[in-house]
Amino acid sequence: MKTNGDRNRRKATGWRKLTCLAVVGVLLAAAGAQAQAQDVMRVLEDWELVISEPDSAINSPQVTTIISPLTENDAYCAFNINYKTEGTYAEGGLQIHVWNPSSPLLIKNSSRKGVCKTLNEVVTWTMEMKLAPGVLSFKVGNGKSTTWTSFGDLGYLEADVGTTITHLNGYSPQTSVDSSGVSFGGNRVSSLVLKRVRKYDAAGLLISDTSPGLVAHPKQ
Repeated sequence: MKTNGDRNRRKATGWRKLTCLAVVGVLLAAAGAQAQAQDVMRVLEDWELVISEPDSAINSPQVTTIISPLTENDAYCAFNINYKTEGTYAEGGLQIHVWNPSSPLLIKNSSRKGVCKTLNEVVTWTMEMKLAPGVLSFKVGNGKSTTWTSFGDLGYLEADVGTTITHLNGYSPQTSVDSSGVSFGGNRVSSLVLKRVRKYDAAGLLISDTSPGLVAHPKQ
């Protein structure tokens, strides 16, 4: 015959089991939400270019940096410095062009059209890649230099293209560095370095803050 104490103990045991199951369920749900939140949705790359001895007579040097959600062969955005290759070739200036994978989808030119002439000129900028549902956005911003003063914050170097990818987890700074460099006049460039990379999730929280210092030029 069960006493009240037996019934109370059984009830307490049942509550403990339910409580444990509830806690496990909450932890699993939280882990799933955290994993989803940790998907990379935005990437910022901080670059620095040092031009030691430009030659405006031959439009040298000519530099291009690239950012891609996966690899250069899938889709990418290229940023031309001191020359324009797409549309009509032109000396000087700044240009971005988005490819997927071998045809240009968009070409955008900056309003800054100068040709580099300054010795030991330092050019800095940020390349941004951002994902929204069905849209992949590229932008060059926060640019500073002697030749082009400030650049990239007036919308000239921004491009949006359609996409089916759902996150930017496949991004690698090494892909950017391996695909970037000096296409003409390498002897006139002291360095081209990816100084820093920042990654963000859908909530805008920083999920990676590294300072890779990856050298695109000169090759090591």
